[in-house]
Amino acid sequence: MPTISILRWSAQRGQLLAATILLGGGTLSSSPVVAQLVVDDNHRIFQSIIQTIEANDRFGASLASGDFDRDGYDDLAIGVPGEAIGTLDDAGAVAVVFGSSAGLGFGSRSPVWLHQSVAGVQNVAEAGDEFGLALTAGDFDGDGFDELVVGVPGEGFEISPGVFILEAGAFHVFLGGPGGIVPAADQFFHGDSFEGVWNDGFGDRLGSSLAAGDLTGNGIFDLFVGVPAADTIPSFDDEGAVLHLLGSPAGLDPENAGAFVPPTREAGDRFGSSVAIGNLDGGPLRDIAFGAPFAEIDPAPTDSGRVWTILNGSNLWLTGGGQNARFGTALASGDFSGLGYEQLLVGAPGNDTEGVDEAGVVFAFDFVSTGVVGLWQGESGILETPEPFDQFGQALATGDFDRDGYDDAVFGIPGENLEPGIENGVVQVVYGSAAGLHSAGNQLWSLDAPINFGSLSGDRFGAAVASGDFDGDGVDDLAIGAPDATWAGQVETGFVQILYGRDHGWLFADGFESGDTLAWE
Repeated sequence: MPTISILRWSAQRGQLLAATILLGGGTLSSSPVVAQLVVDDNHRIFQSIIQTIEANDRFGASLASGDFDRDGYDDLAIGVPGEAIGTLDDAGAVAVVFGSSAGLGFGSRSPVWLHQSVAGVQNVAEAGDEFGLALTAGDFDGDGFDELVVGVPGEGFEISPGVFILEAGAFHVFLGGPGGIVPAADQFFHGDSFEGVWNDGFGDRLGSSLAAGDLTGNGIFDLFVGVPAADTIPSFDDEGAVLHLLGSPAGLDPENAGAFVPPTREAGDRFGSSVAIGNLDGGPLRDIAFGAPFAEIDPAPTDSGRVWTILNGSNLWLTGGGQNARFGTALASGDFSGLGYEQLLVGAPGNDTEGVDEAGVVFAFDFVSTGVVGLWQGESGILETPEPFDQFGQALATGDFDRDGYDDAVFGIPGENLEPGIENGVVQVVYGSAAGLHSAGNQLWSLDAPINFGSLSGDRFGAAVASGDFDGDGVDDLAIGAPDATWAGQVETGFVQILYGRDHGWLFADGFESGDTLAWE
């Protein structure tokens, strides 16, 4: 049975105030579900919609949704970090596909293709930049149009003739507007953009993770940028940090940027590998959680991982799992019980489960009731059984896929073996209710069934997941990346699977009455 430690740290006193050990696991409610994600109208997005398919592009390695043109339909940004620009391998690119009443890519707006060699985009493409390895979206100026943030963690800089800082990292912010994303209207930030707060550092990989959220409820988002390989202590390596940029009516403000480093840190923690934002304590402001999945918690074994949360100004450490658990690899938040505050999901994909090596566990924390539940395959009615190296919880997302007012949880399991020794990958969805996440009606999605497309060895379906209402029907939909999938004879080209949410109890759910003439075709 997995174990969890909750450690409260007082920044004012600089000491540990309390420690509570809670057992993972728990009983999920079995409340009925009347509507879910459906296989009807599912479709896939391939890179061929906008660009030639090539081997090793890894289309779908990252995903982010936002309404970039403010038309009421969420749009989807798709990271392609392995894309070669000319002869520059792994320079990276991003495809933006727009939502419509018929879903993603079926409206009148053509997809947008972004990379650093597109006219007007700042900087230039270089081999190994990995433009698009991380993505997020948010309205940083409060104008109602979401902006798109693209991480470029492999970005390097020449600081003097012949002297380079490799993999310092950077990120772009592309503005949204009535025409969608405008490639030329971008901001480019790197370490030296934040004078007095951060500097470009060799191997920092700034931009490896990204998160956006409205912390104060004023309609303007802030941006958090992970720098997980940063060296913040002399003679240490890869402790990690997170940059914080404030949103404003004028947009993101680099002059007032700050940096988060945890009160205790060690070499190799890789703090900032994940970030989540949500109202976790029911207070007036939203809270923040930062993952350090490779932290070694004395006397815990190597790479057990930990998560640092800031709840209403109070710091709280979470640790869990054993050897190589990588607790904090992925984070997400959602109000699964409809109580008006959110619970925190923490992925520990390397956690041994029921004696099975690295099958993976996800922990759900409720900081108001101080409860925690460990979730894994086979636990309390969740479909499937733990298998070695499944990596349950490698990717996480939340959304309301049945329009019942309760958030639902999405677990990416890219290492799932549908055949022995083969990483096909699956995705599981567990639904919320008045009693919280429950086992009834939880869904297991694979490319074999019920999608019936056919999975292949090494697809890693579920390596990235994102939710959004792509067809504007009031029910969230789900995008799933399979970045290592082979397609059109090209290995690791990747694609993205789209599943639509349907509320079967809603008379007008099909959209026909609202003018969608494609709904009944």
